Amino acid sequence: GWVHRTRGESAAALAAFEQATKLEPPLAEAYYHLGLVYRDMDRPKESDAAFRRALEISRDFAGAEDARRALARNPN
Repeated sequence: GWVHRTRGESAAALAAFEQATKLEPPLAEAYYHLGLVYRDMDRPKESDAAFRRALEISRDFAGAEDARRALARNPN
C-alpha cells in the first residue's frame, strides 16, 4: 500500500490498506495508513473513521500522535 501511495496510485493504495484492515488481530497501523490514503483522496469522514479505529486498537502505535492531531483538526 505504501508503495502505491508514494507513486500517487490512490486506488491501489486504498485497496491494499483495506485488505490489511481485515487481518486478525487488527493492526492499528493498517487503519492509520488507510486514514492517510482517505485524507489524500479528500475523504475526511472516512479518514477520521480510520484514524479513530486505529486509536481504538492501540493508543501508542507509530503515527498515533499524527492521528490524534488530524482528529483534533476535524472534529466530526
